[in-house]
Amino acid sequence: MADLCASNDKLRARSRRITALATGAEPAAVDAALAATGGRLRAALRAALDRPH
Repeated sequence: MADLCASNDKLRARSRRITALATGAEPAAVDAALAATGGRLRAALRAALDRPH
């Protein structure tokens, strides 16, 4: 599931949930990580983990 690329609303919501649960990041940080990585979950997970929360 880490190779997920959110291409619709359902997958974007799933990416947000997975990133938030896996990293413990705040919703704003999750959204920023996903936006910065073009919705690519694996890259967003790394980005969210690299940020202090």
